[in-house]
Amino acid sequence: MVEEEDLLKQLKDIEETAFKNAVPDISSLKSIKALLFTVSKDKRDFLKPFVNNLKEKLFNKNTSIPGLDLQSYFKDDDKTEELKKSKSIQVEIEKEIEEITFDELLKKLLECIQETITDLKGYAILKLSNHSNDDKWKIKILHDENYYVDPITNKVNKTFSECDSSSISDFSNDIADGYSTDKNLLCLVLLTSKIHNKDAREVTKINLKLILDSFDEFEYCTIKEFGKYDGEFYKRKVEKDDFFEEINYVTSKFLSNGKVSFEEEKIIKKVFEDSSTPVLSYRLLKSGNSGSKVVEIKPVKAITSGQYERRFIVKYTKIDEDRKLKQESNNFNEFIEAYEGNNEYKCTRFVTSTYEALKYDFAKSPGTIESYSYAEILEEKDNPFYSNPAVLIKELFSLEIFKLWQSESISNHKASLKTIYNNYVNLNKIEEQVLVINNITQSEFNATDFKLNLDKLLKNEIEVKRKICHGDLHSENFFKDDKGNIFLIDFGFTGIEHALIDYTSLECSIKFNHIPRYLDISNLLRVEEELLLDDSFNNSYVFKEASNRQDLLKYCEIIREIRKESESYLMDINNKTEYFISLFFMTYRQVRYPNMNQLYAYRSAEILLNKIIRDLGL
Repeated sequence: MVEEEDLLKQLKDIEETAFKNAVPDISSLKSIKALLFTVSKDKRDFLKPFVNNLKEKLFNKNTSIPGLDLQSYFKDDDKTEELKKSKSIQVEIEKEIEEITFDELLKKLLECIQETITDLKGYAILKLSNHSNDDKWKIKILHDENYYVDPITNKVNKTFSECDSSSISDFSNDIADGYSTDKNLLCLVLLTSKIHNKDAREVTKINLKLILDSFDEFEYCTIKEFGKYDGEFYKRKVEKDDFFEEINYVTSKFLSNGKVSFEEEKIIKKVFEDSSTPVLSYRLLKSGNSGSKVVEIKPVKAITSGQYERRFIVKYTKIDEDRKLKQESNNFNEFIEAYEGNNEYKCTRFVTSTYEALKYDFAKSPGTIESYSYAEILEEKDNPFYSNPAVLIKELFSLEIFKLWQSESISNHKASLKTIYNNYVNLNKIEEQVLVINNITQSEFNATDFKLNLDKLLKNEIEVKRKICHGDLHSENFFKDDKGNIFLIDFGFTGIEHALIDYTSLECSIKFNHIPRYLDISNLLRVEEELLLDDSFNNSYVFKEASNRQDLLKYCEIIREIRKESESYLMDINNKTEYFISLFFMTYRQVRYPNMNQLYAYRSAEILLNKIIRDLGL
């Protein structure tokens, strides 16, 4: 009896080791077989509970022990139980006949690991098939030797019986030894960063190449959007060289911040693929209304810890049919590079399967420690420019690029205001928000004085100066660094427009994005009435309504500086109506955007429109 207890304990210990991981350990299973055969057939009854439990575990793992038939292990096996098992096996066989397609299997896999995969930072999804296997698919997880794979394999094994996991090197060795599979593979490849280990990257690539070359067909799949698996929910690539190139930049760079997804991280790493620095420190910046994300990247020098090379701005977004960043790149080439060359500004476009990005080399020289967007200068006290942000406005419009745009492209132009502002004002989109703000119907809005006056204004023709404008000048689109240099980014709307647009656009950014929202709207509208005065363009003007509030006075002084800088572009410097017309359209535009103070923007637009209609006698 003591010997039986010792044997059972030994078997259970080995069994625990055998099933510790998602894929049973074959050597441990062979040890179990050897121990089971040490007991003669007429003395095996005490092992029935252990063997029955073992059979269930093997069945669930779709595994067997070579050379061990557990169905005939006991002398007096119950034939009824044997028949019952054979039926269940037959059901399993019939179930396997109902093969699902690769796309269906991939959907099920993604749904299974939805929460896990969105946090992964190095992975690839591969479709590996052989013509002889028709459409029979199996999930295979391949991973680097030191990858902590248990969390994801545990999830997968709870859902799929046809799944196994192995290291990339082990599977490569199996194939080299003649391994072949009777099923095609949906492969989830899990990779770790190898930022200082080029040899390890090469070994991984060699092993993966051996694996890929053992199959007739290869596809690299990139998921378009996790959670949405209708239609063509992933992109296919069949070029192995592209796949291995991606492995290079994904595993050779490390991002110090964890607030982006893997696909976002991938496009950022591709942007810096040729950089010698392995660590990319970055911070997310506020973005505008285009839907793109903006980050500042500081590559850490490989040798001197904690020091950085130049600063860069990277703007990225998912690829869509509008291809906004491609248009921005074209605008840069036409309106920036053609005037500035490569000394002042440089913009480069990059693309992965699902994302595109622009890299702006906006810091002119190495050694810059910090840089600040104008939005940060306005709102964060811990910067050297916080105390007097108004002085930066003159510096901004004194940039060489603004001077070149003026001297090279200025001309007079006469047209209706609807034509002049057609690129900026989507009337239908704005009206949708106006109805919400005022809680009225479309027919009720159509009958308002505002709508009637707007229609009059849109038809009115005026003569204006046109030139190349940045086109989307707001507080997140220019920076000042600790060496005193100011740099522009984001040229998605750059083109030949009404020369006042950059000034009125920036004024709107100051008013509707930065003036504190806790201020009462009636107080703000009294300030707006004061801003209708021509004197508000003069340096000597004192804002009476804002004089008792430093948090409001600061922004009024910035607006005064913007207006002063705009005067040279007025057709008549003694008549400010043209500025107010431009300001109206740019103000009305802000009503669309939830991140702006929409109510303030609409009320301000009302005040401006009434003044313009009076001044023009319409």
